[in-house]
Amino acid sequence: MPRREIRLKVVGFGFGGHVHLICLDTYQIVRATNIHEAKMKMVDALTGYLRTFSTEELMAGEYLRPAPLRYRSMWVLLRIVGPVHKAWGEFLSSFTYDPQSERLSLA
Repeated sequence: MPRREIRLKVVGFGFGGHVHLICLDTYQIVRATNIHEAKMKMVDALTGYLRTFSTEELMAGEYLRPAPLRYRSMWVLLRIVGPVHKAWGEFLSSFTYDPQSERLSLA
């Protein structure tokens, strides 16, 4: 069986002294005091969420719950501005989930 990994896009922003990360593919949201803590929380949230689906369901895309357009637009904006303003690029992440091993990693 060929190895199929799922790639998930995550965008973030700072507000009220916290960092918020939003998975654009599953609409999972986490809040933390810094970007590192937020990414660790996102790993936990996404892993827990994706483990509720069978491999067949994952491959069929049944896990998809797209975030609202305003957040998906942030991804595009940060892809353009991120290389110019390195600090903003930190709010753009991709995670890869391997359904066979049930491991999620920062891509």
